[in-house]
Amino acid sequence: MPSQLYRHLRISCVGVVGVAIGLLAGSRLVKTAIDRPLLNRAGDAEEALNRVIPEIDLEETPFNEAVERIRKLSPVPIIVRWEELAAAWLDTKSPVTFRARDVTLGRVLSELVKAVNTANASVTYAAADDLIQITTDQGAALVVRSYDVRDILRQPDPWEDQIVAEPVIDGGPTPVTLNMHPSRLEALRGFIQETVEEETLGAHGGGVIRPIQDFDGRLVTVQTWEVHRKIAQLLADIRKPTMPPGPVPPTPDLKLWNGTLKKYVSTSPSIGEASLKRRIPEVRFDRVPFKQAVTALAEAAHADVIVDWGAFEAATVKDRTPISVNLHDVTLAEALRAVLDAAGAGQLDLRINGGFVVLGLSADNEDELTTRVYDMGDWLAEIMGRPPTRAPKGAADLANWNVRQNLQIEELVRVIEETTAADSWKETGGTIGSIKELNRQLIVTQTWENQERVADLLAAIRTDPSRLRSPPTTAPATAPAAKP
Repeated sequence: MPSQLYRHLRISCVGVVGVAIGLLAGSRLVKTAIDRPLLNRAGDAEEALNRVIPEIDLEETPFNEAVERIRKLSPVPIIVRWEELAAAWLDTKSPVTFRARDVTLGRVLSELVKAVNTANASVTYAAADDLIQITTDQGAALVVRSYDVRDILRQPDPWEDQIVAEPVIDGGPTPVTLNMHPSRLEALRGFIQETVEEETLGAHGGGVIRPIQDFDGRLVTVQTWEVHRKIAQLLADIRKPTMPPGPVPPTPDLKLWNGTLKKYVSTSPSIGEASLKRRIPEVRFDRVPFKQAVTALAEAAHADVIVDWGAFEAATVKDRTPISVNLHDVTLAEALRAVLDAAGAGQLDLRINGGFVVLGLSADNEDELTTRVYDMGDWLAEIMGRPPTRAPKGAADLANWNVRQNLQIEELVRVIEETTAADSWKETGGTIGSIKELNRQLIVTQTWENQERVADLLAAIRTDPSRLRSPPTTAPATAPAAKP
């Protein structure tokens, strides 16, 4: 009997010790699994999408393995609806290749889902409170947001109170509507729809994604997280116009692996712009092969330059075409342009793709276009003078003044489109360039080289307004309704 009791006690002790060891080991395992900081508050999944990942290196990695690697980098759980992917006949072993540094989790997920998308079914990711889910339900990825744009729509002139008409008493002159708020709002909404992911917005046939609505000076839209981020960035650019010709200074940004350069390269256009502005003390080439000349210029300016050899072969320019130029104190852009001319390739362009420069054909995708905001308010105020006195006494004169100002803006846009890469503007049948006017700001989307030409033209017009036709002293009888 005592021996049996001893045996039971020994088994019990072993069991207790085993449980204790198991709990201790389990706690260590749990601690290891969640050692990275987790976010637990509602809405933190969206915050996690902005989390910057130092480096991601996926090289032909199967989709399901890539998901597990990304999960370890995410501060919130990532849930994959595998049953939905299987029902849509999507290959969960599709290879994923994406190499980047200083990249947001949202961008990584965007590249991840592209690997399994097909023409018949597509995957998306959605932030839902404290987790991120990968799903085929496109509606789950939509987020409703409201953007307060009253500050953008507000008249910027120091004499704004003179442009707002006072009520007209009964029996007085015909009222003139001078509050252009609705037209400004429509212009801003249209610009966003044409600029930010045009193919995804509801107004352009983007499926379940709805168009932008307006309500009391606010823009309300249901879009994906990525599109919302681009809308916010565009509104920030409009709020801080860039005066020509100064691009914003270079800032650290996402870096993608470039197979041609065999290194990580920034995706920020400001980096590419800064390199083209860099000055070279002397350029002396005497029958130097074209390829060698381009390489020497890139090294002298500490820039990354890629040659689109397919475009050059079509222009009958070879890598050994002899180049002879002699320049002093020029920018990299000026030196490259001189080399292109010397090679007989003057019809080819310099363009920016993120942080590097490309020599070749004109830009054919939005990644190689830049958008700048040129504030022409001070120039218009100088040539137009102050508006007439406050309505109602001067209501008709004020309406006429507004129409004349709009005609002056239209003339300015006409001169730009006719003298700068005339065949590139969408308004005149081209495919890449566009100009929108909002609150006396010109919002221009073009290639980098054409942006420089626009900046130079605007600078010349500021010093010599005679380049433009003067607006009529009175508004034409068939003039369109005035814009502010």
